[in-house]
Amino acid sequence: MRIDGSYDMCHCHGLTGIAVYVVVRIRAVPGPASAAEARDDLAVLEGAGQYPQARGRAASLQAGHAGPSVQFGVDVVYDDGCRMPW
Repeated sequence: MRIDGSYDMCHCHGLTGIAVYVVVRIRAVPGPASAAEARDDLAVLEGAGQYPQARGRAASLQAGHAGPSVQFGVDVVYDDGCRMPW
């Protein structure tokens, strides 16, 4: 599953215009610093009120997985397509 959206670390929407939260698996990838991680979308939770559920899913996945090279987190995707890790 992929939710399209460009990462824009300089642009911040705040809490308005949130379309979905995406639970992601973040894997460390050996190589140059510009390719330091790979992100896989695992679950999509629609609506601004789904942040606690998304964080809970990421935390439970992290608790069930041993190893520092894989982490689980949450990305937020805004109505305009901007996507940022939270």
